[in-house]
Amino acid sequence: MNESSPENASPDAQFYIPIYDGALKQLEIWILSIALLVVIGASALNIVFRNLDWAVWNATVVNQIVYALTFYLGIFGGVIAARRAQHISVDALSHYMPDRLRNSLGVILQLVGAATCLMLMSLAHEWVGKIDSDDFLVPRMSKWWLQRQLWLWPMVGAFGLMTLHFVVNAIRRGVAASCPTDADPPTGEEE
Repeated sequence: MNESSPENASPDAQFYIPIYDGALKQLEIWILSIALLVVIGASALNIVFRNLDWAVWNATVVNQIVYALTFYLGIFGGVIAARRAQHISVDALSHYMPDRLRNSLGVILQLVGAATCLMLMSLAHEWVGKIDSDDFLVPRMSKWWLQRQLWLWPMVGAFGLMTLHFVVNAIRRGVAASCPTDADPPTGEEE
């Protein structure tokens, strides 16, 4: 693949965006890593505390938080897949297509993905906005950090990030499709 592809976004690449390919990428990886560690740690501790009958924390609250974070692990996995342009692909045919056609089809697929995620982000924003401010993850526990809206806003942000990634990947694929590949010039047969 040519150096404009999303898979090769390095500082030496033709289409490297420092904030996007540097800071934002690291932030996404950190969010995913921390959420994974919290889910694993809270689940393990919850099992131990429940089996030993230790009332260290409210198991219902921890279960709700683990369920919510597990949901976000899936969504942020999709964010990273969208960043790497591995979210949508036509694998069965792509091996038989020339690079230019593959990149042109990739632009179309990335733009369809961007439009879909933009619509999902808009719907998620509307849905989160309709949730009452006194609706909590665990009924009868009115702590500010258990407020349901607080736990649903990351979904809106994740769909926004996926939209951004699909648009950037479409631009990168478009650049790759418009630039000829650096193939070796044909050589004549020597007799």
